[in-house]
Amino acid sequence: MTVLRAFWLFDGVSSTLRPDPIVVLDGAKIAAVGNTAVARDADVIDLPGATLLPGMIDTHVHLAFDASPDPLGSLAGRTDAEVIAAMKHAGQQALRGGGRH
Repeated sequence: MTVLRAFWLFDGVSSTLRPDPIVVLDGAKIAAVGNTAVARDADVIDLPGATLLPGMIDTHVHLAFDASPDPLGSLAGRTDAEVIAAMKHAGQQALRGGGRH
């Protein structure tokens, strides 16, 4: 077990940061988050002043483009409604992908 202790935690749900978080890792998986007891044999990593974030947050995305050989031409050939629907779908896919790595 590995334990991360930091200054703040952004949980992706609350609009405020959580102070003094403890995140327990079991290998590559998060086993617990919060003010939990720390096992005596855990490797503790103190991160003073750090803010923990859930997963990788990729804020640079192109929701309107597809993976075709000509993404700009593909975009130009769609109606506004089709583009909005595709962007909504791409955004949902990106959100679902956040917890898998």
